Amino acid sequence: RSVDESIELIDLWNIMYRSRYLFGIDLITCVREIGQDELRDWAMKHIERFWIPLMSEGLSFGNASSKIQIPLSKVVWTASGLARMLMLAKGNNCGSKRDALLWLADECAEIRETVTLLAEEFENPDDTSRTFSGRETHELGSVYLRLLRQVQP
Repeated sequence: RSVDESIELIDLWNIMYRSRYLFGIDLITCVREIGQDELRDWAMKHIERFWIPLMSEGLSFGNASSKIQIPLSKVVWTASGLARMLMLAKGNNCGSKRDALLWLADECAEIRETVTLLAEEFENPDDTSRTFSGRETHELGSVYLRLLRQVQP
C-alpha cells in the first residue's frame, strides 16, 4: 500500500507541514500535497463520526454535580483535539494543538478563560496539582458539543 492509504489524512498533512517547517525540506516526492478543502472535509467527517459521539457519550455519563476530579492531561487532550477539528472544519490551517486551543479561546468568549488555562498548561499536561471537577468538565463538554453541532453540514 502507498503511504497515502496507510496514514490518516491529518497525519499526512502534519508530515508535510512539519518537514517544511522544521527541516526546510519538502516531502512532496513521498507524500502527496493535501489541500485545505480536503482537510476541511476530513475534519467534518471526523467530527460527525468521532467527536460528536464522544462528547455525547461523555455528557451522558457525566454529571454536573459529580465530585470526580479529572486529570488535566485528559482535559487538555480533549480540548486540543476538538479545537483542532473545529479549526480545520472552518477552513483554517492548524499547525499544532496548542495553536488550536489559542484559536478556540479567541473564538468562544464563554470558555475563553478555561481554554486559555489549558493552552498555558499544554506544555505540562501531567501536572497533578490541577484537576477539573465533574461540573467543570460537564460545562465544557456542553459547550464543545454545541460548537461541534454548529459546524455539522
